[in-house]
Amino acid sequence: MKDGLRTLNFQGNSKDMVVLFYGLEDQCVWFLSEDDILNEALPKPLRELAQVSNLSRILDAPIKEGYPSTTVFGKEPEPSWCTYYQKADLARQKGDWTQVRDLGKEAQSKGFKPDYGYEYLPFIQAHGAFEEWQQAADLSQKAYQRSKDVQLLLCAAWQSFAAEQGSNPGFERVYKEIHKNLACGGD
Repeated sequence: MKDGLRTLNFQGNSKDMVVLFYGLEDQCVWFLSEDDILNEALPKPLRELAQVSNLSRILDAPIKEGYPSTTVFGKEPEPSWCTYYQKADLARQKGDWTQVRDLGKEAQSKGFKPDYGYEYLPFIQAHGAFEEWQQAADLSQKAYQRSKDVQLLLCAAWQSFAAEQGSNPGFERVYKEIHKNLACGGD
């Protein structure tokens, strides 16, 4: 795609697009992926656009001294829930489940928690990656209590866990309970 206005020119490729959402009060910035078609907190057109979001375009590079410019962006804000959530979400994208879990523990130890259930997802997935089913279920329940519109995403996450687990008695017990509590329907 090419476009321009006066002396400015733009050229881009839709395969290089990163879709983000920041539209709810006290919400962190959400970098969207194809999974967000199930995110009922998003306007429908944005859910559809999220399917083409290419999160691999986000670089995970250390911040260099003086970059980004504090003149342009101001000082880095004090750590908050969003600091931990965004770092964990990036680690999730990279498949670094240990870092996701560690960031969740650190955020919790500092008393931070999300205002939206959606922001629990990286931590739920990390506990699932380590087969810590009760912790994943507890966070799923918190997410659902905080935001009912996260139900489809939570049910999809648990269905994904179930597909990977096969017949694991420890998992099956927790799965049946959370499946019922989230009102996932089906089987």
